[in-house]
Amino acid sequence: MSATLFDVRLPATIQAQPAKRIAEFIRHVDQRCSAHIDVPIYGSVAITLFLADDPNLAYQTDDIDVASTGEDARVFGELASQVSGATLRVQAYSVQQWLVHPDWRQELVDVSELVGTNHIRLLLLHPVDVIITKLLRWHDRDYADALHLKSHFKIEKGVFLERLQGAIECYEPLSDRDNSTLRFALEDLEYS
Repeated sequence: MSATLFDVRLPATIQAQPAKRIAEFIRHVDQRCSAHIDVPIYGSVAITLFLADDPNLAYQTDDIDVASTGEDARVFGELASQVSGATLRVQAYSVQQWLVHPDWRQELVDVSELVGTNHIRLLLLHPVDVIITKLLRWHDRDYADALHLKSHFKIEKGVFLERLQGAIECYEPLSDRDNSTLRFALEDLEYS
């Protein structure tokens, strides 16, 4: 039940100020890193880096959401906390805490070269998977982020719904509230 997703075209350069801020912070963390580590990222940081060439991007986040609670995530979090004047904090979450397709690791997008890291392999969840992780919360910011990714990557309804179905099948049973939120989100995205 693995829907192969489209290849992601990454920005050639980082132009948006929020993306520059994130990349600079991660490079500072990378300078402190002596071993090679893999850091899978989702949430607003992933969205900001996917849209790094959009000079109109203005949203600033304070959190780097790491999709792991393993040793690499721990090391990344420790090193990030040592950055002088740190304006971003690392939050590591287990995948059991959010809705995502079970093969999300196979679809990660490497942005290490874009960001300019040497020791940290910075991996973003695929844009479709990023949107899926936001569906059960669905605040105004989630809606805006999802619409921006949907539009930027021209995410087709069939691709999205197939991927979502795989995520739902592997998630704990959805509550009535989850189902209701999911319905609203799909209507908002015009995927219902």
